[in-house]
Amino acid sequence: MKTCLQKEMKIRNIDWIILSGSRASTSDIVYMLPNAGLVHPVILIKQAAEPIVIYEPMEKEEALKTGLDIYSKEDILPRAKSLALSSEKERLEIFYSNLFEKFKVKGNVLFCGNDEINNSFILHELVSSMPYINLVSDENKNIFHVARQTKENYELDILRDISFKTVKIFSEIETFLRKGILSGDHIKNETGENIKIGDIRKLVLKIMAAENLIPEQIPIIAMGKDGSSPHCRGNDSEDIITGLPIVIDISPKSVLNGYFSDMTRTVCVGKPSAQIREIYETVKSAYELSLKYITEGVRLCEPDIAVSEYFKSKNHKVVMDSPGITEGYVHSLGHGIGLDVHELPRISVYNRDDSQVFKKFMAFTIEPGLYYEDKNLGIRLENTFCINEKGELENLTEFPMNLEI
Repeated sequence: MKTCLQKEMKIRNIDWIILSGSRASTSDIVYMLPNAGLVHPVILIKQAAEPIVIYEPMEKEEALKTGLDIYSKEDILPRAKSLALSSEKERLEIFYSNLFEKFKVKGNVLFCGNDEINNSFILHELVSSMPYINLVSDENKNIFHVARQTKENYELDILRDISFKTVKIFSEIETFLRKGILSGDHIKNETGENIKIGDIRKLVLKIMAAENLIPEQIPIIAMGKDGSSPHCRGNDSEDIITGLPIVIDISPKSVLNGYFSDMTRTVCVGKPSAQIREIYETVKSAYELSLKYITEGVRLCEPDIAVSEYFKSKNHKVVMDSPGITEGYVHSLGHGIGLDVHELPRISVYNRDDSQVFKKFMAFTIEPGLYYEDKNLGIRLENTFCINEKGELENLTEFPMNLEI
């Protein structure tokens, strides 16, 4: 039983949740069924009860892995009867009517998942004739997103494993670049060819594949001016130029369980300028400062406020004062991580609700950065953390922060 989800159901007075959709695009299904690769299940979640799983007939063996009560969709609406119906609307109406009747679904019912919008009009029409069901909305915060911002022990173990593999990628990048031969403004490989941004990306993707990781987002490997735009992916055909900072931001996803890690380092191959080194040290000091504000019970906004004030003291613009700026400190300090690379909690100066505090079992990133297009640079440093079982802040991507390689 997902205790965080059950707590939210009780708070919101929700009697049942019906979660449906494609596992590939609905991370909440992965959250509910971590051990079973069901492609398109329907999950019934009753308050104070274990979930019930409705599976496609060809997926019984996967359904058995859940350890929950399972039923085939054939038990709800046999395929022979379904094919005889004239429309998809009619099939959905009969399927859900049978589902409600079989499992005695009543009271306040919330529909979730990526089927929700497609089915909403049909379900509202259907439920309007059922006085024992009140279809409720999730207009506040998504109930699964709120529940998922604190992890279970097995989830922290998964994040530790993926983060360990992510650190391995950065270690291999550093080894690869250290083997290069400095030649004027360039760095050459053993055959005398200039090493390019794309060579780093190829190495990253190769290691990911070997570690059962996939790049849900293209890894950011952005040098110089490209690095001044936080989400620029970089130019694979560009030669690495000595002394220019390269932002390397990798957020791999596990093929096996769908969880993410997230880590960023900024490096220069060869000696950086005094200006680059000064900005780098400012970002690193901001990162170290932020960690002093992260402990149970502290508001999620506090470390970002501290970092913003620090950057201001060093004459950098901050988004706290000027929303929409494109240079200086242009984003929030961090975000939750788990089955999505960006999820709750939001570690931001704008998240000032007194109820939004750091809690045990939260997992999140810390990633201060400074960006200047006119200076041809961006500097960002990022690690994935959790507040572990002991209430301690645990760095899951521990790796040196060295600017110069």
